Amino acid sequence: MKKRILFRADANVQIGYGHFVRTLALADMLKDDFECVFYTQEPTEYQKQAVGEVCDLVALPSDETKFDVFLSCLSGNEIVFLDNYFFTSEYERQIKRKGCKLVCLAPYNMHHYSDVLINYVEEDFSKYSVEPYTKILCGFEWVILRAPFRKYKSEKKISSNIITICFGGTDQYLLTEKTFRYLKNCKLQYEIHLIASSVIGTERIREFLSEGLAVHIDASAQEIANLFDVSKFAILSSSMICYEALSRGTKVLSGYYVDNQLGVYNALLKTNSIVPLGNLLDENYLNSLAAALTCDNLNVASFIDYSKQKEKYISIFHLL
Repeated sequence: MKKRILFRADANVQIGYGHFVRTLALADMLKDDFECVFYTQEPTEYQKQAVGEVCDLVALPSDETKFDVFLSCLSGNEIVFLDNYFFTSEYERQIKRKGCKLVCLAPYNMHHYSDVLINYVEEDFSKYSVEPYTKILCGFEWVILRAPFRKYKSEKKISSNIITICFGGTDQYLLTEKTFRYLKNCKLQYEIHLIASSVIGTERIREFLSEGLAVHIDASAQEIANLFDVSKFAILSSSMICYEALSRGTKVLSGYYVDNQLGVYNALLKTNSIVPLGNLLDENYLNSLAAALTCDNLNVASFIDYSKQKEKYISIFHLL
């Protein structure tokens, strides 16, 4: 009988869709070896369809009762996977008290009771507070990527003027408008493509199309990989999509607009993997972008070959 894994991650306009997409990517890796069930709060039609292609879905309420409702679903024989910043140390301990094995993708600035802790940003083991039994998986090699981005790509030769931009699925700060209009006014004739979710709304999508922006709404992982493959470079917020672009050998210009993107930003900057744009909400952002567009000497980091990532994660979960 297959072991059962309960995946727990939410998505909405406020917290974004990164946790959800990343967790679903992990479920996709493990679905053939384990019985997988995905728990998320009030899923949209997009989420229902996306999860339905991988495993079973259970909808949770979006209020504070979601924590207790999920706990009530645990029998103690499952492996639980948590991905979000709002899961506390006490919540981890409650899951462990149920008898479950626990895997968390979480920050290092709290104490963890999980059996396995994943953090692909911070590689300094001394910064983690964990139980003696906790196994820490840290560093770029543990980035959870969707299938198309785990296919090794050794080199990239691009002659197009395609620029891809993405500031999260929702882009609540309207960075797309600001960036697109600046690029449109540049002397170089860029063909600009946007990756976003339908959450940005039909009115914005209609406006983008009327201004000549190529819009990719709720695009599949393969569609995004194909777009990165032909992009001259990408302008991205510092999140999972940076790793996806870099896995395809794409030059990345990146900045941040919320605190939880700073860790990714600094980690990528430390390895010279991105052209830094700083705080995207800063009034000098466009000046930083103008300077970055003239940066031709960036050596895109040769990231780890992720083609064996699926097997590595299957092995980790089989040991629980």
